[in-house]
Amino acid sequence: MFAFLLVFSFSEYFNNNLFILLVLFFSILPDIDCYNSKIGRKNRIISYLINIFFKHRGIFHSFIPIMILFFLFYLSNEKMIAFALLLGYSSHLILDAITVQGIMPFYPLTKKKIRGFIKLNGFFEKIILVALISFALYKIIALI
Repeated sequence: MFAFLLVFSFSEYFNNNLFILLVLFFSILPDIDCYNSKIGRKNRIISYLINIFFKHRGIFHSFIPIMILFFLFYLSNEKMIAFALLLGYSSHLILDAITVQGIMPFYPLTKKKIRGFIKLNGFFEKIILVALISFALYKIIALI
């Protein structure tokens, strides 16, 4: 949802359906390490294999893959994919960083965690979700 909101916030710069779809895809990609997530359930075998080697909120919830993939796409002249990755993947990590579980942003270089105060499925998460949905609807209506 946060990635969706970001796309609409920057819609005057990124008015491209493929870009929007890529941002949304990259925004759920970090949860591929959890076979109970939306993307994990759709790719159960891949998710299960990843989960054998990597724990949830480990390397896939780190900025290391973003940096590596961003530069690979950017240097191969796939700038739209590079920026969609940066926007989508980062939006997921930012929101996970404000939860009680937090993330290790530079794992495996360091195990230092960034944590917030938001409990998953808690009151504040629902308030943030309503606020994000309201703002996204406002942006959609403004585009019409």
